Amino acid sequence: TVRSIEDRIRLISDKIEEGKKDPFVHKIAAEVLGRKVGDQWAVAEKDWEGEVVALFDFFRNNVRYTRDTEGLDTFQRARRTLEMGKADCDDAVITLGALLKSVGYPIRATVVGVDSAEPNHVYLRVGLPPRAPTHWPALDASVDRPPGWEITKESGARVLYRKNFNL
Repeated sequence: TVRSIEDRIRLISDKIEEGKKDPFVHKIAAEVLGRKVGDQWAVAEKDWEGEVVALFDFFRNNVRYTRDTEGLDTFQRARRTLEMGKADCDDAVITLGALLKSVGYPIRATVVGVDSAEPNHVYLRVGLPPRAPTHWPALDASVDRPPGWEITKESGARVLYRKNFNL
């Protein structure tokens, strides 16, 4: 049962850990990062930002944001999200988080309350470079915005709650 934001994050984290080990998730990440243009990799090896953008763009191009069933908060496995092509914000965190972790990226979750003192939205942050991160850009795959964009006062949102969690 999910009773608190900590319970929600623990459930999301468990599903990410499960997803990062799933051969189907590994296959998707390998296909995205293993694309070639002529003789060259579409994303150069060790182009950390390029890899993150490629995985983010893959997700955005293949999974549509769709709200949960009325009155029911679900937490889909990464494989199910990729197969169905639909996700809400926590499913996006689970799936994109599993894809990123399957190829070695550390991640965090940012939970916000938009127009509410209660948390009502979650999105990822990815550590760059992956071995010793010096910055953690936002990846909100539930909106049609580029990597790095996030909900802030400057984006016009009324954010009344914000907390980061390591995953």
